[in-house]
Amino acid sequence: MHNATQKAQSAYVKRYNRRSCDKSFQVDESVLILAPDSNISKVFSRWQGPAQVVEVLSPYLYLVELDGKQYRLHANKLRKFHYRVEAVLVRWPCENLQANTCAVIYERDSEFGEVPVIQPK
Repeated sequence: MHNATQKAQSAYVKRYNRRSCDKSFQVDESVLILAPDSNISKVFSRWQGPAQVVEVLSPYLYLVELDGKQYRLHANKLRKFHYRVEAVLVRWPCENLQANTCAVIYERDSEFGEVPVIQPK
């Protein structure tokens, strides 16, 4: 390979890898699927879901179920699905409080109504 070609290829790889990240998903994890949008054009795609990861076929290939159908998809076509918190229910004092998600409510947010603030002891 010519020296200029090697330099150009190296620059392309470096630029591509600058913002790339390694994705991995677990079984039963909720994901979104990047699929062509048949309503607009075959060129455009949109995120559909949430779907469930049924099986990990390889480090980058997943069996995903959406609306009763299963698809074999590469990790590049998947994105983690984050649930939006609609309500917060806290009973205080709470002995065994456990949480697997966290949401931040800012003082300027008004859609949650009155949210009591719990002061640590």
